[in-house]
Amino acid sequence: MLYRRSLFLTGANHGWLPRVGEGQPTALDLAPLQATLMQQGSTVALDGGSALFRTFYELLSSLVGPSLTERLLRPIWDNC
Repeated sequence: MLYRRSLFLTGANHGWLPRVGEGQPTALDLAPLQATLMQQGSTVALDGGSALFRTFYELLSSLVGPSLTERLLRPIWDNC
């Protein structure tokens, strides 16, 4: 649900991001996101992907706190 909410919020400024609608499976399926990112130019994909990750980070942080969020997501930041 956190991923779906992040897509919804980020999609307001990056309309090319995939839409997740009602009635779709709730399991995390990143294939549509990957396919959409691959269709974009590198600058657009980086901008939208970064915005999506920041939104996800902020939502998670609001739920579990900044310290735990940092520990959970640090490996992703380190690989970017």
